[in-house]
Amino acid sequence: MSIQLLQIAIKSTGLVVILLNVILFALHLPLAPFSTPGTRANEAVIVHLAFMVLRWGATALLIGLLGVLAIFTQAPKKTTFACILVAWGIHAALGRMNLIIWNKWISSTSASYATLHLWLLAGAYLVTPLVTLLACYKTWSVISAKT
Repeated sequence: MSIQLLQIAIKSTGLVVILLNVILFALHLPLAPFSTPGTRANEAVIVHLAFMVLRWGATALLIGLLGVLAIFTQAPKKTTFACILVAWGIHAALGRMNLIIWNKWISSTSASYATLHLWLLAGAYLVTPLVTLLACYKTWSVISAKT
């Protein structure tokens, strides 16, 4: 596999993650705090989980592709492998945290919660994967500088 093909795969996977974030944002627009009073969550929000799994799966693939790129650029293989495992561990923890935040947000769309509380939960839910993607982009730019 050539480095150029790998670079294209990394860019494509990053765009897929961004597209999935946009789709998830659009799916959440009927809920509070984006609309007032906001739609109550029901069984239909299970669709959100499918897109979340796709988004976090694509991000995990992106981490793996970055590791392969690092190996192709003559990085030490043991160090790169350890870094990939650590990155996947952090990724799994952030994904779990994101799911917990989402569950709290979806469960708390009642009038008993303050609007600021809902904004903070929604913001944390939407920003967490973007921070992960930003870390992947920074890693990619460092690896690409070596080639």
